[in-house]
Amino acid sequence: MLPYWLMFLLPSAGALFGLGQHRGGQRRDQAFLILLFVIFALVIGLRDETGGDFFNYQRTVDYMMYERFTTSLQHNDPAFTVIAELSNALGFHIYGVNFACGVFFLYGLLRFVRTLPDPWLAIAAAVPYMVVVIAMGYIRQGVSIGFILLAVMDLDRKNYIWLAFHMGMALLFHIASVAVLPLFAIALLRRQPAAVLALIVVGAAAYGLILRDRFTGFYNGYVASEYDSSGALIRLMMNAVPAVLFLALRRRFPIGDTVKVFWTAVSLLSLGMLPLLAVSTSSTWIDRLGLFLSPIQLVVFGYMGTVFAEHPREQRLATFLALLFYGAVLFVWLNYAVNASAWIPYRWVFSPARGV
Repeated sequence: MLPYWLMFLLPSAGALFGLGQHRGGQRRDQAFLILLFVIFALVIGLRDETGGDFFNYQRTVDYMMYERFTTSLQHNDPAFTVIAELSNALGFHIYGVNFACGVFFLYGLLRFVRTLPDPWLAIAAAVPYMVVVIAMGYIRQGVSIGFILLAVMDLDRKNYIWLAFHMGMALLFHIASVAVLPLFAIALLRRQPAAVLALIVVGAAAYGLILRDRFTGFYNGYVASEYDSSGALIRLMMNAVPAVLFLALRRRFPIGDTVKVFWTAVSLLSLGMLPLLAVSTSSTWIDRLGLFLSPIQLVVFGYMGTVFAEHPREQRLATFLALLFYGAVLFVWLNYAVNASAWIPYRWVFSPARGV
């Protein structure tokens, strides 16, 4: 369990001790961010037989060595297929795939949190669910989320060409990220209808040219099959709670109107997932779509000191309570989650027989 707690405690220390708030803080911020990137990339990318679906991904990547590239594209996401083929060609196999996907995810995550008032609290909040569960369990979805975070930054900066590019990359890694496209369209509809048209073109082109079979596979595999996921309600609630907070206090968030509309749409959809879960015959597809709404946690907790408290003492208390909550989430998940055995013990690729 040590690597997971290390990933949580390092940004927690930055949040508690106000890293970057004193003289020379920006330089320390940058150094600490690089340190976190390296540590997280090593833990995510160089694991062996650790993480949900590790063996399924390993089999998929191994099969690609004996298939034609065009055959692999027929039943795998295009961008993932390219990375897997390159990793196999270089002799890194599943380990190269895990490392590359981890780097893509972390690049999006760490760039995004730097735009928040409290990046360290946002990173700490991301660790129990987004980093440990998603990036180490659902690696294709993790990369897609990294690109979605970059797209949100493009939305804020009104850089719509890059927004379309980053959302296109998210779709190429996982078809289910298409659920986020309408949310961007809603945010842009009033002020930038041309950008909405560009998103529609990107989505339609990606679907028509290369993603149709993947969408059919997603529907048959998760919706029509009526699969259920244990813990789906808990994971959806982790999005729903910050969604309620955002909707209740949305006027206090010092963000642009267009981005605020986007996060409002994310919050409403996060809440809408709960009644959908109650009536659906399959919880797995709802659980998978909920993964792409998890960034609402970063926004709410990244602005916690600004929105929820006015005085430094109140801000420290709010930070401490948030860290206590996410520390409890990590503890409970590592010790009591049904699938935690896939993560424990953590195995390092250079010493697969040993766990820590």
